[in-house]
Amino acid sequence: DLSRVNDYPPVLIPSLRFRHVISGSLAFVSIDPYLTRSCPAFSVTLTTLALYQRSLRWFETSTCMAVSKGPPSSLMQHSCTKCIALLCAFVAHSHLHIDHMGDIPPIVKALYFHNLMQGKTRSAPINFYGPDAAPAGAPLPAQDFNRTTDFFDGHFHDANGLNRYLHRFAPAIGAGTFAYTAQNISYDNNLPMQTIISKDNGLVIKAIGVPHGPVPSLAFRIEYAGKSIVYSGDTTSRSDNDNMIALAQNADLLIYDTAILDDAVPPFSFLHTTPTRIGEVAAAAGVKKLVLSHLTPTTADNIKNIKQSIRMAGYLGPIRVARDLRVYNLHNN
Repeated sequence: DLSRVNDYPPVLIPSLRFRHVISGSLAFVSIDPYLTRSCPAFSVTLTTLALYQRSLRWFETSTCMAVSKGPPSSLMQHSCTKCIALLCAFVAHSHLHIDHMGDIPPIVKALYFHNLMQGKTRSAPINFYGPDAAPAGAPLPAQDFNRTTDFFDGHFHDANGLNRYLHRFAPAIGAGTFAYTAQNISYDNNLPMQTIISKDNGLVIKAIGVPHGPVPSLAFRIEYAGKSIVYSGDTTSRSDNDNMIALAQNADLLIYDTAILDDAVPPFSFLHTTPTRIGEVAAAAGVKKLVLSHLTPTTADNIKNIKQSIRMAGYLGPIRVARDLRVYNLHNN
């Protein structure tokens, strides 16, 4: 079930898949029925990397790797000839650290280029979701982060956004009209899961607040076709009500922040999850498969020890290490 797209193309079956690329955001795309012709409408996700041109039938989410070995993944660097799936997008951000949102403007522009290549135009807005700002009285570092709406307005508002030219650019190249929406989601760790997307075709996206030092942060659960993917974002996974365990209950795939070791010291131990805690969460939640992501030079060179810590904490299921372009087909064990 682990294959590099360029070497072993995935079988075209209705499935739920996760594709790892260098990015921290999640992007979800609903495919309209007329685009799938003989297939019913369904939902997929996409990331900074161009869609695999012979498949529109995968569920994809992106994670973050601090250091890339080899060329950077970029939608602009890949030749994508079948990106008609980009017609209707939902983009969910875990938090607004640079490594988790820096690729968004290039992705947005590329949507219009690649639709144009297919003779398609876009008029539907791109819908962004992410954490709200810290409340008044929160520690000063938390107040360094804007609301999600402010962040995207700062980029795309038609009057004063840094990338406001897209409103003229899209129609100028004949790719349609540019529009977006943005929604703030409470990141209060004491709140239960919130459903942020629910589609008629069965796609459900849930969010929950998670501790990541002072940073407003969310984790996400994606449910579709009887399968579920959970993405931790960046978190210590140590909220008082065990939010990550609740979010990851019986998940088919849990994608986890693996940036530190068990002996990490502040400030990093206040920001990320230790391998032992990863194992505790995965075991308590009954996760079917675990993917280690957000790898750093420290963790990438200690995978054997990390896996051992996870096993000693009680998780006995499959453990995989995220790789760029790797595909996880959840309907194939």
